[in-house]
Order: sequence, then structure tokens, then C-alpha cells
Amino acid sequence: MATQPTPQSGKGQRRKWAHFEVANLVKAMKDMVNSGAYKADNGFKPGYITFLEEALKVSCPNSGIKGRPHIESHIKTLKKDWSMVHDMVNSTHDGSGGFSFDTSRNVIVASDDVWDDYARHSPEASQWRNKLFHHYEDCCIIFGRDGATGEEARAPADILEEVNAVADSSSSNSSKPEDAIFSTGSKSRSRSATPEVTIARKKKKQSVDNNYGDSIVKAAQIIAEGISKAQIGIINAIMIEKEKRQLVAAAMEEITSLPALDRSIYATKVMSAPELMDVFLSLKPSIRLPWLQKMFPGLV
Repeated sequence: MATQPTPQSGKGQRRKWAHFEVANLVKAMKDMVNSGAYKADNGFKPGYITFLEEALKVSCPNSGIKGRPHIESHIKTLKKDWSMVHDMVNSTHDGSGGFSFDTSRNVIVASDDVWDDYARHSPEASQWRNKLFHHYEDCCIIFGRDGATGEEARAPADILEEVNAVADSSSSNSSKPEDAIFSTGSKSRSRSATPEVTIARKKKKQSVDNNYGDSIVKAAQIIAEGISKAQIGIINAIMIEKEKRQLVAAAMEEITSLPALDRSIYATKVMSAPELMDVFLSLKPSIRLPWLQKMFPGLV
């Protein structure tokens, strides 16, 4: 039975979320982020609350969950909890970290010494000792900026490090037109150069070299960001299509009036195009079979 909002004196209503409702909210947010429709660099784009409210109307019918204040408030709670846990797992305050997240148990794990040391400068972190935090990995995708992983994925920082090395090498070995003028000119001209002129020339050369190196670094940053976004886009597209196929297969199994072979034939047809999967999954279970029969007459 769906959980209904419970009153909170003086502040309207505060809703207690059931576990399956939170799970459906996180799934909807993950789908939203993977699609790229409402994800922005510093949060979410306008309209995301309405998107999530409509998604939960389907996954949690009759729950009474509203975009504001229910979804908006719970997202703030999720983000606050995730930020604290994420900071702990990635903590380097003592030079070594010491925390890790056990995804099988959904808890932060660390030795007693690490917990005690961390609690000295972050007392509020003690609440996460043996406290469960479901959906941590999904929240990393939703609120974080995770890129591709694996041997083939290169972080932008790695690319920048290599380019900086090249830039330093190029700057030390580069020869500018003005250098050639002074190095290939007559001996008398070279001898006549005053210390002030020599210093000016060196400063000018250093400025040119620095600008040259800065340009390479800026270009590398743009390239690195592009590579990272492309990798994320490819991985997200694969994940979304895989999840949709699994959902279509599960929905087909619910049409028990059809023989198993017929369900398989219909599933293959629906999975042939992302648009067909979207339409099929958006339908109510009671009208999916009539839709299949109308959409693919004579198929089975």
C-alpha cells in the first residue's frame, strides 16, 4: 500500500518515503541523467521536477507524490547524504583516505582508527557508522561527474599532463623569428647589443613561449572535455538501450495470454527500434497486447 503524506506541525506536510518509492525515484533520475535531457553542469535544467513527477505517476500510481514539495525535498536529502558519503569515501585528509563503500552491504567501511580520526574534524560523519545508504552508486551517476572507466578510458588530467610535457619541451626547443634575427645577424650587431636590450629580448621571448604553452594547454582542455563527454555519451546510450530491452522482455512475460513463442516474436519486433520500445513501455499493461496486434497485424 502506498505511503501517504504525514502532517508536520507548522510546516505543511512532510512525506515519509517507502523504500520502493525511493528506488523508483532514483531510477527515474538515473534514466533522466542518462538521457541527457535535463542534466546541466551545475545541477538539473528547468522542467526536471515535472519529468520526475510524471515518471513516478507511472511507477508509483496512487502514491500522491508531488513534484513540489515531495520530490524536490527528497532530492535535496539524497544529494546531502550522497555528498557526505562521497566526501568520506574519497577523503584524503590524513594523506591516505581509509574509507571505502561496500556495495554488497550498502555501508561505509573503515577501521576504528580511521573513523575516530575523521570524526575529530567532521563530527557529523559519525552518523554513517554502520548506517545503510542505498543507491550510492546510482547517486554517483546522478549527482557526480563520473566518466568512462577501464583501460581504454583516459582521464582529462592524464591528457593534460602529457600535453604540458610536450608544451614544456616545445618551449625550450622552439625557435622564433626574432631569435633567428639576433643569432644570424652580423657579429658587430651582436656585440653592440646592450644589457638592457638583451633583457628585453629575453622577456619578450619568455612571454611568447608562455603564450604558446598556454594555448596548447587550453586546446588540450577542450579536447579532453570532448573526449570525456563522448565516452560518457556512448556508455550511457548503451546502458539505456540495454535497460529498455530488459524492461521490454519483462513486460512481454506479463502477457500470459500469449504463448511463449509469440511473446518472443513480438519482443524481437519491438526491440528493433528505440522508438517502438519507448511507446510499448509507456502503455498500460492492459492495452499492450491490443497495441501489438494493431501495430504488427498478422505477425503471429
